Amino acid sequence: EDRTVQIKVLDEVAPDLSPAREDDLLVKIDVQGLEDRVIRGGRRTIGRTRAVVIEVNQAVLFEGQPTFRDIFLELDALGLAFH
Repeated sequence: EDRTVQIKVLDEVAPDLSPAREDDLLVKIDVQGLEDRVIRGGRRTIGRTRAVVIEVNQAVLFEGQPTFRDIFLELDALGLAFH
């Protein structure tokens, strides 16, 4: 069965999902090899988060998937530290 799906970037939908307190914002990303795209589409949102929980594969499972280093550099540029 074919379905049409609307795609939006994180920065478009996040304002509708505001937390009770601004400093309570946490973003979890688990998108099977598309992490860099979510980060790029959510720079404003991720830049104001307290933390990002992200699953990153060490082995290449998907063509074109970002490496740990790619993800680290994207998040580092937004002022987040690896823990």
